[in-house]
Amino acid sequence: MWYTNGKGLGDKMRILFPITEKKGKDSMIAWHFGRSPYFAIYDTKTDKLEFFENKLEEIRKQVERPVEALLKHNINAVFAKGIGVKALEFFRSHGIVVKTGECETIKEVIENEEKLKELEKACKEKE
Repeated sequence: MWYTNGKGLGDKMRILFPITEKKGKDSMIAWHFGRSPYFAIYDTKTDKLEFFENKLEEIRKQVERPVEALLKHNINAVFAKGIGVKALEFFRSHGIVVKTGECETIKEVIENEEKLKELEKACKEKE
């Protein structure tokens, strides 16, 4: 179970993944959250995936924190291999748990939930 602040998120979760391709649960996880070409949201209750393009770079020109646009998708968890400081802090401040692990695909994350760990350190931001 995914936990945040010591509380389980339960069985109704919407997990956001940065991905490199749209291949269902076999979609590969991107190495850096903000630079992924696509995002996927996995709904644990319905076992369904949604895909959409990453438009954070476009939004960055309009708002200070482009990750705010992702809140409209009602996510409560993120899986990432790497993520910037601002995005990590933003998700944490909104009660969204950010996990990481050795998984390469969405399917591997789902099947290895117990091996995931809280992402503690962010990537360095571009100057």
